[in-house]
Amino acid sequence: MLYEPLHMGTAMSGTGLRVAMAHDGATLSVQVADKDGNPGADLKVFIMPAEVPSEAVLAARLVEGQTDQLGQYTSQTMAPGKYYVMAAEDGVDATPESMGALWRARNRFQEVTLAPGGTAQVKLEPGKIE
Repeated sequence: MLYEPLHMGTAMSGTGLRVAMAHDGATLSVQVADKDGNPGADLKVFIMPAEVPSEAVLAARLVEGQTDQLGQYTSQTMAPGKYYVMAAEDGVDATPESMGALWRARNRFQEVTLAPGGTAQVKLEPGKIE
């Protein structure tokens, strides 16, 4: 399972790649429905690691996905830990303005903990990023 590549300098080329491998990756299954129980089809899903300290780091660490026609989304393998999850109609880009809006909206995200080797399930209603 790949988590995050780490860049390290080397004597020959000036850059290199170090890959961390682990066997304890986890996945997150998200079900999005409105207050009446109708599936939230084609919505954006945002997964923010809880330890992200700033908007700049958020731009690099944000996991994004999209729900299917049944309002479901399953993440790729992720590192165990605490995350904040939200679904919304609008996407975000890597601009400082978009990351700032997402950062300010994090108190409306749902907290979820991914256990090593586990799958967590979360049910969400669509929210707004303002």
